[in-house]
Amino acid sequence: MKKGKFLSTVMIAVVVLSMILCSSLSAGAVTNQVNYNTVDEYLQSCVRNAHIPALSITIVNKDNVLFSSCYGECDDCDTPFVLGSVSKSFTAVCVMQLVEQGKLDLDEKISAYLPNTTDGDKITVSQLLNHTGGLGEHQTLENYHIINQQNEHHYANVNYSLLGKIIEKVSGLSYEEYVTKNVFEPLNLSHTAATQKESVNNDLIDGYTDYWGFQLKCSHKYPTSENVWITAPAGYLSSSTNDLGRYLQMYLNGGENTISKHSVDKMFYGDTVYVEDDVPFWYGYGWATVKEPLPEPVLV
Repeated sequence: MKKGKFLSTVMIAVVVLSMILCSSLSAGAVTNQVNYNTVDEYLQSCVRNAHIPALSITIVNKDNVLFSSCYGECDDCDTPFVLGSVSKSFTAVCVMQLVEQGKLDLDEKISAYLPNTTDGDKITVSQLLNHTGGLGEHQTLENYHIINQQNEHHYANVNYSLLGKIIEKVSGLSYEEYVTKNVFEPLNLSHTAATQKESVNNDLIDGYTDYWGFQLKCSHKYPTSENVWITAPAGYLSSSTNDLGRYLQMYLNGGENTISKHSVDKMFYGDTVYVEDDVPFWYGYGWATVKEPLPEPVLV
């Protein structure tokens, strides 16, 4: 899949999830101040002015759905989108489950689980999770090796492709089987999938490719080999905002029966690394946290 198509398709889902997270992590007093008619008007203007083909949003707190709506070509909030890098958070949950079961050690070298891997005796599981192992941005499972300074954040999808392989090795299941059995099903995420077949069965929405400024609708094509920039554990899960709201409630309720509160805290605040950007942030295990206040959106 071309990068332009991938970004134009998943950016909506990423923005939606960010909005859900920012809203749902707010205190209850703040939630009471939200005027969801204004939220709806703002989103309508975004869809109209930015020519967004489809958008879905669900805002939750730990107990309830506070607001849910869809726009454009999105039929309802059960419509799945390709999640892009939000997929990494699901993969990190799988890793933390296996850590809790004693099957994985975050500080262990990845060669302990994937023998004879390139530079596997120099990279830890934790470094894959927070992108500090030194791997390159556009590397694949067929050509990865250390090219960057270790213990510094260098975002690379191959880190999570390798984590998918480690999950398979220690669990004895395929990545798709493991994440479905241990995350999707326990949380009743009925419109979330890890394969193209299941995503299509769930009525996965089409994406768009930018050709010289023209947006053309195209069906998603999932990777069929390992010589690709993005694999399912790194970016090809699909989900609806209804399901993502339920997924976020798992975090807000301390992991429920999916992972422990300790693991939730570890993912967000444990081995975080500071990342310089337009809005600086700290990257943990599949999640980024922003400590500076963000500018308020302007209704256009």
